[in-house]
Amino acid sequence: MRICVLGTGYVGLATVVYLASLGNQVCCIDSDTGKIEGLLEGRIPIFEPGLEAVLQEQVQARRLTFSTDLSLILDDCESCFIAVGTPLGRDGEVDSSQVMAAVHQFGRLINRSVVLVIKSTVPPGTTEKVKGIIREELIGRGRKDLEIDVVYNPEFLREGEALGDMANPDRIILGTDSQLAVEYLQTLYASHIAAGIPLLEMDSLSAEMCKYACNVMLACRISLMNELAEICDAVGADICEVQRGMALDQRIGRQYLNPGIGYGGSCLPKDVTAITKLGQQYGLPMFIASGIHLVNQRQRLGFADLITARFGNDLKGIALGVWGLSFKPGTDDLREAPALDIITALLERGASVEAFDPAANSDQTWPDPLRMGFKRVDSMREAALGKNALLLLTEWPCFADVDFSELSALMRERIIFDGRSLYCPDIVRRHGFEYYCIGRNSRPDSRS
Repeated sequence: MRICVLGTGYVGLATVVYLASLGNQVCCIDSDTGKIEGLLEGRIPIFEPGLEAVLQEQVQARRLTFSTDLSLILDDCESCFIAVGTPLGRDGEVDSSQVMAAVHQFGRLINRSVVLVIKSTVPPGTTEKVKGIIREELIGRGRKDLEIDVVYNPEFLREGEALGDMANPDRIILGTDSQLAVEYLQTLYASHIAAGIPLLEMDSLSAEMCKYACNVMLACRISLMNELAEICDAVGADICEVQRGMALDQRIGRQYLNPGIGYGGSCLPKDVTAITKLGQQYGLPMFIASGIHLVNQRQRLGFADLITARFGNDLKGIALGVWGLSFKPGTDDLREAPALDIITALLERGASVEAFDPAANSDQTWPDPLRMGFKRVDSMREAALGKNALLLLTEWPCFADVDFSELSALMRERIIFDGRSLYCPDIVRRHGFEYYCIGRNSRPDSRS
C-alpha cells in the first residue's frame, strides 16, 4: 500500500516506521524543513528506544521517505494519516487547529478517492467536522466526484515503548460509518487481526470518547494511589505493601499503581483537562476528573514541601542534586514533567540545583524558562557531588543500581528524597542516609 502520514512527533514517526516495516511505501510529511532534513539523514527529533535504528532500516530499504510538500505525494497514495499535535490552548480547551489546517490542505490538494485516517487525539465531534470541511473543499473545487472515507483510528502508544505498542496493541478501534474505510484498515492491519488482536468498529463519537476515557482512567489510578499514599503516611502504613496486595486482585491488576510525584507528559494531563472542559460545555461537572488533576498538582508541590520541611522555607545555601527530569523513563519528553514543577518551586525558595537525566540532556529538549534557573550536568556523580540532598524524580533503571557507600562519600549531607519509591528504605538507611519518600511513613519533622 502507498501511504502518507502528516506529522513527525511520537505518533507520526512511530506510525510511519511501523507501516513501512509491514512492507508499505510510506511518506512522512512535515512543514518543518529542519526536521525533514534530519530525518532524511536518519536522525529523529525525539528520544524513543529503537526508533532511530528501525527508521534507518526502512529508509535504506526505500520503503520510507520524507518530504515537506504534500502536493508531490498525495495523488500517489491510497490513504493519508493525520498525526499532528493537539495541545491545550490557554483556555484549557484542546487546540485542534493543526488537525484542521492539515484537513484543509488535504481537501485543497487531493485529486483521487482515498481513505483519510485521523490518529491525533481530538474532541468528540471532530471526525464529523473533518468530513464537513473536506466536503466543502471538494465542492469548492468542483470535485464532488471524489469519495473520501474518513475514519478515526486512535493511538494508544506509551512513550518509551512506542514500537512495541504499534506491533502489539491491546486493540484496534475504528470510528467510522464507512465500510470501505473499515475494509481498507482491516487489510492494512491484517497481521494484527491474524494474531487475534481485537478490532472494534464503532461510530466516530464513541471512538473519540474512548481515547479520552482510557487516559482519564489511567490518570485516575495514579492519583488514587497518591491519595492512598498520603493516608499511609498519616497512619504509618507502607503504600508499597498496600500496592502488592492490591495488584494481586484480578479486578485491579498491576498497572499504574505506583505512588510518586504524579503523572506528566503530553497525554494524561491534557486529556484530563480536556474531559473536564468538555463536561463544562454540556453543564456536567466532572468531579472525579477535576479531583484527579488537583491531586496530581498537589503531589508535585507536596514533594517540594518535603524538602522545606527538612531544611526550612529559606533554602539559600542549600545545594540540591536531581536525578531524572523527563516525565517518565524511556523518553526525553519534558512536557508537564513533575520534576520541572518541583525544581521551579525549590529555586523560588532559594535552593541551587544541578540535574542529570540520561535522555533529556540536550538543548533541543531543554525548556527555555528553566535554562538559566539550574545547571544541567552530565553524570549521576556530578549531580550528587557536594550536595546537601539528592532528589530522585524519574525512575530511570540506571538510578536503581547505586553504590550507596560511594554516594555517601560524594555528598555533603547524606539525605535522599525519593519521589518514585525506587529504593528499599532499610538498605538506604543502613548506609547512614536520611531517606524520605511517599507513602512509607518517612515524613520529616518541620524545621522551618
